[in-house]
Amino acid sequence: MLRLVVCMLLTLVSSVIVAVPGVAHGPNDPPHQLYKVGDLRLENGEVLQDFALSYVTHGTLNAKKSNAILMVTAIGGNHHRIDFLIGPGRALDVTKYFIIATDAIGNGLTTSPSTSVPQPRMQFPRFTIRDMVESQRRLLEHLGIARVVAVIGPSMGGMQGLQWGVSHPDLMDSLIAFVPLGRTPAWTTAVLELARQAIMSDPTWNGGNYAAPPEQGMRLWAGVLAGLVAQSRPRLQSLAPHNLDIVPWLKGVQDAGWRRMDANDWIWGSRSNGTKSVKVVQVAFYTGYQPEPCENIR
Repeated sequence: MLRLVVCMLLTLVSSVIVAVPGVAHGPNDPPHQLYKVGDLRLENGEVLQDFALSYVTHGTLNAKKSNAILMVTAIGGNHHRIDFLIGPGRALDVTKYFIIATDAIGNGLTTSPSTSVPQPRMQFPRFTIRDMVESQRRLLEHLGIARVVAVIGPSMGGMQGLQWGVSHPDLMDSLIAFVPLGRTPAWTTAVLELARQAIMSDPTWNGGNYAAPPEQGMRLWAGVLAGLVAQSRPRLQSLAPHNLDIVPWLKGVQDAGWRRMDANDWIWGSRSNGTKSVKVVQVAFYTGYQPEPCENIR
């Protein structure tokens, strides 16, 4: 029987998982690998051409190929998103498990609007959470892995995990979803839409065909998401006992965050996030990472 763990994390941990950008790849990290799928047919009938899925692995796959764990990542994140859980003696113990840490469609490493040659930028087809899951299923098939110990992911990765439980329950023993949404609520849709509008209102946006990153729009994007949405009122109050002190802090957030992702990549990824709907029981919604009562999703 499939075991479902929906993790309700404290504000601080949630902020670490969701708001902080994925760590850059270091010289001592496992090498990037690319699974070149070719053309990937999407849920909407369109075809994502020359598709390649980026991933890294930790640990060793045993002879029976029975110790694999699939990690899927958050919006704006990469395969480093939950590195703090990976290592000897940690929750994802590499002496026991073979960890496959994947990059989602559109995150800049797996095929994305910023990297696609045949379908660049705004020519990139719309994709969904289900398409991400299908690409990951193809990877497991490519690796000869028939079943995984768990699928684990934070935020949008948790949403992918829930979709794994719906689409392929027989391919895993359990799934672990950190701060997921089973169904995207109006609040989240509004936040994502305003963040997209902030980017697209930049004078240099040029319909997505910008010559240089749209800095003004991306600064607003970073400030809204990392500086406001991913914070709680008590957290912001602790940072700025005098209210105007929050302004230089917010500028620091924008300085550090606006370059971390291509604008088109985030816009397309956020659109996939905003259309999620699966039937799950007992999932918590978050607004500003303040947990609201669990409710049934229908």
